[in-house]
Amino acid sequence: MGYFYPTLTATEEISADTPRKNSKVRLKAIQFRSDKRLKQSVGTVKIKQMKRVKHSAKLSEVEIDMRLKEYFTDHQIMQRSDFQGITGMVRSTAMIHIRRLRKEGKLLNIGISNQPIYVPAPGFYGKSRDYQPVR
Repeated sequence: MGYFYPTLTATEEISADTPRKNSKVRLKAIQFRSDKRLKQSVGTVKIKQMKRVKHSAKLSEVEIDMRLKEYFTDHQIMQRSDFQGITGMVRSTAMIHIRRLRKEGKLLNIGISNQPIYVPAPGFYGKSRDYQPVR
């Protein structure tokens, strides 16, 4: 099959006149080298690069409110995917903020729980206090 072997690294600068050189190294990793015949029989295995993790944009609550006000000047409704688009947030972070905005009374869900459609609450994001969203 093959064999395992240790790789070492120096803990400090080592030169020809350094005393006790063997105490200045530590284990870096354990590597594996496969047998040549096994490697040839299996062939080359390509490793697929993992998807890069995307992090959410760091926006303050005020910046989010400003973007929502601008969004609702041109749009009647908003879905989570729209919120993600205007804030640059990933799904989980977008949902955290949407829940917060609903709890604060700034957004209303006029859809159903598993298919939400959000609208601004009266008095928020450019809507007058007399504004009544259609349900």
